[in-house]
Amino acid sequence: VIIRECAGHIGALRIFIDSVVKFFEKTPPQQQEVLAFCFSETVVQAMGPLYGRRHVIPSDIEFQTFLIKCLLDDSMPLPMQYDERSCFIRLMKTGIIARDAKSFVKFTSPLATRYYFKYLFPKRGHHNPSSLNELIRKVIGNMSARVLMQSTVDKNDFPNEATFKHQFMEGLALWTESTCSICPELSKVFPALPNQPSQHNRGEIDFYLDGSLRWGIELLVNGDKIGEHMSQFAPKGKYAALAAEAYAVIDFRGNKTGESTNVARIPERITVFFKLGDFSSCRCIFGLAEDAEPITLNH
Repeated sequence: VIIRECAGHIGALRIFIDSVVKFFEKTPPQQQEVLAFCFSETVVQAMGPLYGRRHVIPSDIEFQTFLIKCLLDDSMPLPMQYDERSCFIRLMKTGIIARDAKSFVKFTSPLATRYYFKYLFPKRGHHNPSSLNELIRKVIGNMSARVLMQSTVDKNDFPNEATFKHQFMEGLALWTESTCSICPELSKVFPALPNQPSQHNRGEIDFYLDGSLRWGIELLVNGDKIGEHMSQFAPKGKYAALAAEAYAVIDFRGNKTGESTNVARIPERITVFFKLGDFSSCRCIFGLAEDAEPITLNH
C-alpha cells in the first residue's frame, strides 16, 4: 500500500515509513491501525518538506478545472494557453504533477493527489456529520443541477461517473473537517484479492474518509456491477482490512419519470433516482427504507 501510495518515489517513501515508525514506536499496531494511518491527514502533512508548503489555490477557474480533470481522468493534455504559469511550474518542480513527451499532465502519485486536494477543494466544514447517511444527504444536496445537466448531450443522456465523482469530492470536502483526510482513489493503492485482477479498474470509483470517521463510499451509475461493489468494504472484501466503521454503495440512476423502481433493499446500498433531463431534485432509497426520500439539489 505504501509503495503504491507513493508510486515508488524514494523521498516520499522515506518520509512515509519514518512517519509510520514514529507514530507506532510505543505500541505494536494492528494491521487495520497501520492502514488507517496510511490514509490519514498526519501522513499528508508530513509530506510538506517534500512537496512544498507555498502552493496557492488556483485563481483561474479553467486551470483549477484542468487540474481536477487530471485528478479524475489520470492524465490530460496541457491547455495551449493558461494564466497560472507560476502555479503550474511550482507544481512541476515539487513533483506533484508531471508532463510527458506528448504534453499530457497527471498527478505523480495518489499521495501527491491527496496533498494537493486541499488546494483544489479548499472549503471544509466546521464539524463532521454524525453519520455516513447524513453526510451523503448533504453531499447530494450540494451537487449542482446545472453542472449535471451541462454534462449531458440531450434530455435522454445521463452524467458519467467522472461528473458525479467531481461533485462528490467537492461535497465531501465541504461537509467534513479539515482534519479528515479524503482518499479519492483507494482502488489505485489497495492490493487486489487473489482472485481479482491487480490493475486499477477505471470504472471503480471509491472514497475513504479517515480521521475519526473511517467511512468508505463507492459510486456507480445505473447499477453497473453493483454486486462487486457491495462486497468491497464487507468482511473478506477487498477493503476489509481497513475495518471501516461504515460504508455505502451509491447507485445513481436515471429514468423518464424520476420515480424509484423496485431495487433490492440492502443496508449499505443507497439508490438515487433522477428524472432524465431534470436534475433539480432526486429521490433516494437509503438502505432498507421502503419509501424514497426526496432531496433538492443546488442550482
